[in-house]
Amino acid sequence: MGGVARAFLAEHRLTPRDIDRFICHPGGPKVVDACEAAFGLRPGSLVEARAVLREFGNMSAASVLFVLERVLARARENDESWRLALMTALGPGFTAGFVLLGNE
Repeated sequence: MGGVARAFLAEHRLTPRDIDRFICHPGGPKVVDACEAAFGLRPGSLVEARAVLREFGNMSAASVLFVLERVLARARENDESWRLALMTALGPGFTAGFVLLGNE
């Protein structure tokens, strides 16, 4: 996952350090752990993904939209600013999708 994500970011002249928020599909506890490791994040830092997983389980790749909703709500509530987010989702057959989201 990390290598594919870095290649995607490189196509846009970015690195993981340029990303302010990571919005990840909560495909399971091991998936969330792997995303944190792939992006060099502290263990436990993808709190919204873990909350969606805990409350709803893995609802397919579309569950990342529930994570996005929580990330945006938390940013509004805490008056947090961010410029660029990477949203990731996993699909059947070991597919991975990436979307860059800007917030200005």
